[in-house]
Amino acid sequence: THPPSLARRPSSVAVAIALIAVPATYMLSPVFVATNACQSVRPRRAAAVTLADLGPTASSAIDATDAPAEGAPTMHDRRSALRILAALAATAAALEVESEPSFALDPLGTITTKSGLVYERLVPGTEGTSRRDGPPRFASRVWVRYTAHVDGFDGPVFDSSSFRGMRRPSKNDYVELTVSVDPGYPDGMYQALKLMKVGEKGRFVIPPELSYAEGKIAFDGDQDATVKKVDKNTTTYYDVELVNIIRP
Repeated sequence: THPPSLARRPSSVAVAIALIAVPATYMLSPVFVATNACQSVRPRRAAAVTLADLGPTASSAIDATDAPAEGAPTMHDRRSALRILAALAATAAALEVESEPSFALDPLGTITTKSGLVYERLVPGTEGTSRRDGPPRFASRVWVRYTAHVDGFDGPVFDSSSFRGMRRPSKNDYVELTVSVDPGYPDGMYQALKLMKVGEKGRFVIPPELSYAEGKIAFDGDQDATVKKVDKNTTTYYDVELVNIIRP
């Protein structure tokens, strides 16, 4: 199963500015002002500028006093255009913030992602800022210590890094894996690891959609585990520690 793409969409702020930068720049330029000033302009009724469709942030920033003046553009028009530009950027920034996942503000807390993964940080990791301190990225090579349960964090075990590691010559109780590449782990595991720093301990809940085969089929537990088969559409529970990042 392949994890869903985490590539970020183009920033809403960038899109908004790109859409309005060219016309706004031209409207404020001396060429525009001079051209309109020299033309014979028929008097027209002032019209209020409305940004109701862009939400309360933009709408509240502009009122009827910013309506275009009759005749040639004036400094009032240019100030109004700048206020419109600022309001559009503020609205786009607000939309960008609202689109982010909800994260706990305290160092130890619960993180819920848009995809449905629930991660609880129990012990913080390193405060370092290098790539080897984490969080790991796509294709990072890491050491992970984990235990996987059904029916809650105290439920029976169906998989463990200790089971897998002890069958190898090194006899480690952790496993080495490549993030979002190795097929032997569920997508939810990789999403949780991408939230962690080296040395961090936590636990997370994987909904069926982030489990093996998106929860559509049953899968086997580890050969040494108590649970030999996990039914489809089963929510699973993991205790996890990011031991090391050996290749950022």
